[in-house]
Amino acid sequence: MADHEHRMIRGEEIPDSWPAMHTMELDDEGRLWVATITDSETDFTWWVLNRDGELLARFIKPGKRSKRAVISKPLIAINDGYFYSHERNINEGIDRIVKYKIEFIER
Repeated sequence: MADHEHRMIRGEEIPDSWPAMHTMELDDEGRLWVATITDSETDFTWWVLNRDGELLARFIKPGKRSKRAVISKPLIAINDGYFYSHERNINEGIDRIVKYKIEFIER
């Protein structure tokens, strides 16, 4: 494992089972957005990394654990400060694109 990979995961928990990632996306500014699989039945942990692999942000976003077996890539786009996600619930008749505003807060 490369030195930058060690820096990225140092101090963070790694899942006991694989796959560890649900999906990865690049935004229009070259940042890598990675949705990782967690022990939660209802959430994914997202990591946002810059071009050097440095962690910029981490957040939890709802997602169904039962949909971990990805037959096709999830419909997600990150562009112009917005995160677009395709959300579907067939039982409730929901099939929509949801737009989230992205704001990075310096700590």
